[in-house]
Parts: sequence; C-alpha cells; structure tokens
Amino acid sequence: MNDGDVGSEDGDEAIEAANDWHPSSAALSFIHDGDSLDCKAAFAIYAKEDNEGPGSSWRRSPVSLPAFSLSPSETYFVPEVPGARVRVTSRWRRVLDQWMVTVAIENLIERSDPEDKIETQDCIFQTQLSCVPIGGEVLPYRTTASVNMDPEECELALRYRDARVYAVGHGTSAAWDAQDGSVRSVAIDFLPTVTVPAIAAVAGASGGNTLRLSFLSDASVPPETLAEHLNEFVTDYERWVDVREEESHGLPAAHSEASVRLIERMRRAVRRMRGSITVLKADPIVLRSFRLAMVAMREQMLQSGHARMNPGKRGRPLIARPAGLKEPEWFPFQLGFLLVSLESTAYEGHEDRSVVDLIWFPTGGGKTEAYLALAAFEMVRRRLTRGVDGGGTAVITRYTLRLLTTQQFQRAATLICALERLQEQDQELKRLPAFTIGLWLGDATTPNKLIDALSRLDETYKALKPENPFQLEACPWCGTSIIPDTRVDDRSAYGANATKNDFYLYCPHKECAFSTRLPIDVVDEQMYRTPPTMLMGTVDKFARLPLSEAAGSLLGRGSSPFDAPSLVIQDELHLLSGPLGTTVAVYEAAIQSVLSWGGSRPKIVASTATIRAASEQVKGLFAAEVELHPASGISAEDSFFARVDRDAPGRLYIGLMPQAFTQSSSVVRSLTGLLEAPLSLPDATDEDLDAYWTVVAYHNSLRELGRTVTIARDDVESLLRTRGVGGVKVRSIRGDGVEELTSHVQADQLPKILARLERRYASGDAVDVAATTNMLSVGIDVSRLGVMLMNGQPKTTSEYIQATSRVGRGRDVPGIVVTLFRATKPRDRSHYETFRGYHEALYRYVEPTSVTPWSVQSRHRALAAALVLLVRHGAGLRTNTACGDFDASSVQVRHAITALKTLIKHVDPDEADDAFEQLDALITHWAARVADAAAEGETLQYEAKKGTSLLKNFGDAGEAWPVMNSMRSVDRAVRVIVRGEKAPA
Repeated sequence: MNDGDVGSEDGDEAIEAANDWHPSSAALSFIHDGDSLDCKAAFAIYAKEDNEGPGSSWRRSPVSLPAFSLSPSETYFVPEVPGARVRVTSRWRRVLDQWMVTVAIENLIERSDPEDKIETQDCIFQTQLSCVPIGGEVLPYRTTASVNMDPEECELALRYRDARVYAVGHGTSAAWDAQDGSVRSVAIDFLPTVTVPAIAAVAGASGGNTLRLSFLSDASVPPETLAEHLNEFVTDYERWVDVREEESHGLPAAHSEASVRLIERMRRAVRRMRGSITVLKADPIVLRSFRLAMVAMREQMLQSGHARMNPGKRGRPLIARPAGLKEPEWFPFQLGFLLVSLESTAYEGHEDRSVVDLIWFPTGGGKTEAYLALAAFEMVRRRLTRGVDGGGTAVITRYTLRLLTTQQFQRAATLICALERLQEQDQELKRLPAFTIGLWLGDATTPNKLIDALSRLDETYKALKPENPFQLEACPWCGTSIIPDTRVDDRSAYGANATKNDFYLYCPHKECAFSTRLPIDVVDEQMYRTPPTMLMGTVDKFARLPLSEAAGSLLGRGSSPFDAPSLVIQDELHLLSGPLGTTVAVYEAAIQSVLSWGGSRPKIVASTATIRAASEQVKGLFAAEVELHPASGISAEDSFFARVDRDAPGRLYIGLMPQAFTQSSSVVRSLTGLLEAPLSLPDATDEDLDAYWTVVAYHNSLRELGRTVTIARDDVESLLRTRGVGGVKVRSIRGDGVEELTSHVQADQLPKILARLERRYASGDAVDVAATTNMLSVGIDVSRLGVMLMNGQPKTTSEYIQATSRVGRGRDVPGIVVTLFRATKPRDRSHYETFRGYHEALYRYVEPTSVTPWSVQSRHRALAAALVLLVRHGAGLRTNTACGDFDASSVQVRHAITALKTLIKHVDPDEADDAFEQLDALITHWAARVADAAAEGETLQYEAKKGTSLLKNFGDAGEAWPVMNSMRSVDRAVRVIVRGEKAPA
C-alpha cells in the first residue's frame, strides 16, 4: 500500500443483478403503535413532444393520488385515477404491542424481456410516499446494535440518545418529521439532505484574561494570582460537571452505569487540572517553563498570522509586524489539555506519567497548537532543570503521512524560531543548548547525507525552474521563499548552503532575523551529529532504526551526551490501526524500551478527531492506559469545551444514488452539475463563486481516480459545452484545470499543488477539479474549498468524517458534500438507505480500530527487527561489527530482553508464551550465528556487503533475518499468469 493511498480495489462485492432491471419499487420500514396508516403518494410522468429545434422536449405531468389508508386488514391500495399506473402495498408484523410495517410503491408497467429498451414515458419520476399512524406515533427503529452493547457502546447510546432513527428505506432513503419530541409521519426521500452542525470551541464564564497568552506569560503576575485565575477556569468546568451529574439522576436506568463512568472521567480531569495548578504555584521552574512556553506560543501565533498576510519577498522591505494586533487566546479545550497533562509531563515519577493523554477534538479545532504548547514547555523545562544534559532531542513528533509531516513542520518551525529569539533575550537560556528542529524523512523526500544535500543544491542552482529538495518552502518567520521560482545567478537568493561537512538553511531576505541561519535541520547525517530539540518524522522512518548505527543519538543513546527524549507526540492516532498500526506497535515496544532505559519513560500524548476503542488501541501501541480530553459529556452536543453551534451554517450532506446508470455516467452528470452550480447563483460575487468553484472529487481507489480524471477532461467537458443554449453561461475545464493529489505525486510537487489549490477564482487560475484519494483526508487545510463529490462510501466512517471535513473549513464558506452512492455496492446502498440516521450521529458510527502486534504474522514480520533495535541502541551494540559481540548472558542484553518481554506480557498475555518462545529462538540463533562466523574467522555484522550478515531485506535469499525499510508493506508485486495466457517475454 502506498503512503496515503488506498488500494486499487475497494473490496466491496457488487450486487450482480442490481442493474439488470430498472428499479420498479421503493419502500420504507418503520415501527408505530397506531391502528392504521393514513398515506399520501404522488409522482410525475413525462411525455415526449415534437420539437423542430435541436435536442428533445418533454412535458411533465404531475399525478397526485387521493389520500388512502392501510391497515393489517387492508394491506394494499390500487388507485382508480387516470395515468396512475402504480400500486401501494404493505406488510405488517407484530412486535410486542407495536407494528413493524414496510410500505412500498410499485410501478405496474411490466417488461417481458430485460433486454427490451426502457421507454422514458413508462417510468415514474419524483415519487413521493408518506405515512401517518392513526391512533399512535412512529417509534424509534430498533437495530441489532441495540443488543449486547459493550461499555463504550452504552456510553455512545447515552450521548446520542436524542439522535434516533425512525425509518429505513429500501432502494431509497427515508425521512421523518419530528415535532415536540414525537414523530408523526415518515416518507421516502430519493435526495436526502442532512446538515451536520458545526462544533464550536466555547469559553467558560471566567474567559477574560485567563485564556490570553499575554496574561499567562506575564512574569509580573504573582503565582498566586495566576493560580487563582486558572482555578476559576477549572471551577467553571467543575460547576458544569455538577449540573450534568444532577441531570444524570433523571436518566433512564439503562443509562445509569454509563453516566457514572462519564461523570467520573470528568471529575478526574478536574483533579488533574487542579494538580497542575498546584505545581505551577509551588514549583518555580515549572512556572517559569510554563510562562516562557506561553511567550513562545504567543510569538508563534502573532508572527505566523503576520507572515501569512504579509509574506516577505527579496528586493522589498519586510513589512513590520504592527503593534496592537488582537491578542492570541487559547480555546478552553487547549488550556484544559495543558493543565490536564502538564504535571505528569513535568515530573518523571508522577502516577500519570504512563497515561497517554489523547486530544480528541474535531478537525480544524486547534489540536496542533495544544500539543505544540506542551512541547514548548517540555523543551524549556529540560534545559532549566537539567542544564546541558537537557539538550539533544527532547520531543519526538510522529505522523503517518509525509504530506502531513511537511505541513506541520512549517508551523512547528515557527515555534522553534520563537524559542531561539527568546533564548537570545533570556540570560539563563542563552548559556544552554540551542533550540532546533529536525525533519526526519526518507531520502526521496529529504537528503539523508551531506554529500547528497550538496549534490541536490548544485542541481537546484542549475535548474531553470528550481524545485525545492529540502521541503521548507518559505522562511517560517517572515514567509520569504527559500528557493526562487526561476533560476537566478545570485546564489544568496537560494536559502541553503552546503559543503561536504555542513549544511544549513537560511532566510534569503537580508532583513529577516534568520538571514544567517535557520534553526532547522533536514539532513539525517547532521541530525545524528547534533540531535535537534524537536524531531518530526513519519512512523515509517523509525523502521530504519535497526539498520542505523548513528540514529541512536536521537534516542539519547550511543555517543549522545544528552538525556533521552522525554515527550513523544503521535498525531492522527486513528491512522495507526490495522496492518500499519500493528507493525508500528512492535517497533514501538523496542523504542519505548530504549527511551526508558534509564528508568524513566517518556510522556506520550496523541491527537485525533475520530476514534473508537481508544483504550485497546493505545494499550496495543504503547502498552499504556489512555485518557481523552476533553472528557465526553453525557450528551454529544456539549462537553463544556465544545458545543454544537446551531447558529453556524454547518456542513450540508446530500445523498445521491442513481440506479440503472453506470458509475461513470453518474460521475459525469454529478460532476457536471456541481461545476455548473456556481454560475447559477444570482448576483454572485467573486467570493461567492470562489467558494464553490473548485470541486474536490474524492475516491476510494487509484483506479477510480484515474477514471474520473479522464472523464473530467473528456466527457464532462463535452457535456458542459452542450449547455450553452439560449444565452446560458457556459463553464469549461481548462487544460490544466484538473489537479491530482495522491501518493504518486512527487514530494517536491506537493507544496506546489497545495499552493495551486489556494488560488482563487478571481486569479483566473483556480483549479476546476481536484481529484484525490485519502491523501486529502488528514492535514489538508485549504479554507477556500467548499464542495466535494464523494465518489462512493469510504470503507470507514472515520475516513468519511476526515475527508468531508476538508471542505467548508473557512468561516464564510459553508461546506457541501454530495455523496454519490453506487447502487451495485451493498455498503453504499446501506448508507444511502439509512442516510439521515447515519449523518445525524456520525461520530457514533466510527468503527473501533485494532492492532495485534504480537500475533503470529506480526511477529514474523517485525519481532526480529524490534530485538535488533533494542539490543543495538539499548544494550549498546551500536556499530556494525558490534553485532558479533552479542552475548545473551550479558547484563545489558538481559535487561533489553526483560524489558521487551514485560511489554509483551502487559499488552497481550494470550500471545505472550508463544512470543517469548519465538524471541528466545531468535536470541539462540543470533548467538549461534556469532559462533559460526567466529569459527570461520569472521565477525558477524548487522549488514555486510562482504562477509556474514545478521539482517537482510525481505525477499532476499539467505539465513539472515528479514527486516523492513518501511512499516507499510513487505510484499513484493507478483504477476499472476492465467492459464492459457501468454507469459511476458
């Protein structure tokens, strides 16, 4: 599987007969406690008219049926109305003292041969059917999910108790009308729409100064005053919890246990916040670290906003940041997270040190700033507490996608620049190790060696249109481009300097504070020599640890004189599931053992917008417990820190399932309609047009994306040209109007594509169609995008939420998502038929994630690598030839093995014995290989071009242990030859 893309197939078996016949009926099922039903039905038919001009003309004739009743004794209705060639039937099933009813409307036109052409005039259109119970009301529709629920499902049922499903469709979707808490009618709905309301981060009553970074960073404020304000903030939350607890006493008995668990988590969050406030008041170093972190974060926010609005350009003076800008403020959930996690981050022996604190908040809410603030606190605290020993890599921040990594790198780099400027002004910090940041990626993205950096920079100098091989597109402080758009002779315009022994980036603008050197490293070799304070990379890069002698310095081992990293941040935790998460977890066991070698484990925090079964996933990944922040309220609409905002426009979801059409034909018509829509807006301004000008076409496979790209440039463009009749405005797709965003795009092209997506309608160069796979679903923030065509239901609700949240992110751009369901796919049909119920409780349907790191297949893939990683960087056998010094009886090796076995036993006791047996076999084999090599006068090496090697790549021959270069796949492509097919030459 490629980085950030799904496979070529979606794995959902087609319903073979779904398109053999046009659908001749539509139905809905519901439960009610009445005696009978009052029903209404209507539809339209079309007749072809003679037309002398081009094209065809049709006349629409509406047909409304007289009201009719259905009951257990009268289960069908055939209207005696001219042109009414329909029948309504029903099926009644008794469920205790209620009725479960399915009502269907059928077209009575018959076809003897499915191959016969279907005449348009035989079809009925815009079909409507509604039912009202007499002597009762519509009741919630029960599903199998309501039975045998685990504790988390019970909590979800409590939180979403007001989001009920009252009907499901069959070949259609269903709608219902709720008034005063009861539902009186249900209806079929072929074009369902649901507005998912926006989630707003809101302030408590204490708001004011407490949330302002200028106040939190002010050293003149007495610690007692700061603590008083923070305690007021927590008290607001505590009072809110008191009210929720009182409300919970009035809940049905079925929800009592779930409510007790939720309330206890809120109470625990209160206690943890109070604990952090206490240490801020009592510990001067913690207080000073916190305030300096707030100074740095304030500068980061102010300078980022200024540089975004006024980017620097060589040859022009930098625009000074004006005084009097709006003071940055924390969202309450951000400050709450800092207070929840600060005490256990500051103290290695704290009881919550091993707890993974997970920021759980909707996309675009500010999770990144929250964990960057904690990172700033820890980077400063280590230096103030440990002096020179507190240098080196303090924080490891990991991502799952290179695109996400490079985007977040720019934001984090601004924070590091702010810390360096702060260090220049602070006498105590000035004498301590410098603040730096490193980007740790594969050599296809950034150069891994200094000689490679020199070579790439020379190529960049020569290129007529230089590509940036160093991922940093612009100076993080002033916004000046690091590499010019076109070749220039003045090499100072290129913000990089390289020799065989050194490499550094700088801002090409002479007025910038970082015109001499930026505190940024992108070359592995240099980072191993001087470990960066904050290390950012993809999880895949950590697969190289068993194979790298020098990388141990990043973990505080080997020749590094510094402490081990004390804070690990895992972004987008939900992506570490399935095969990727399973493999990561095996390596993570070894990495955590190395980081904890000295007796203190690092603090781990993570972030996500969508997750289920977090406790099982975190236990599998990190062998730890987890606590979510903000703690869930007893209603999904309010957690104190986030509430549903009914005044905001929200995001509009529209369901569309064309039947008896090919998927390609459906895409052509849907995409054409969405492209034309902006031109139909009356009196539209450029801003109005811009919001919906670029259609994001999301796909579940690369094959589907390729088909859409071809369709957009051919069929859609042809269809658009036919619309210009009678002076109607016509839109066309420009030659370069279609952009692709997939893992196939080169790393140096990704920033350019994102910049292209930012171009507005008024520029004349706005993208028409952005065709993408799940590369878009995490970390992409282009505020102007407003409309998406979702081409088929994604495999998981998590991906659906993440992907669709990429449109409508701007404050003035309400998002519109058209989900194009495929009638031949069971999963698509199911989501379409339950469209309203699904979308009114989206987060409830996020599927649990799982990792199984100690299963047989997982151990086969990664256990040997984990053992080598731990022994090499933990036990100190770093060098290539030190592999031959392996001694299973040595104190260091026994310590490493014990640490790994302890983690395995904690995570998966059922697999522990088998895992121990396999691990012991590996240890015995390693010792035997050492002895065999010595007997032949050789030294066993980890990797040997000539000689005996312990490790090899997957697929290579020999008795060496196979290890991976990436955590995603070790499978080689296999050509399958069908019998009778000619084999390739």
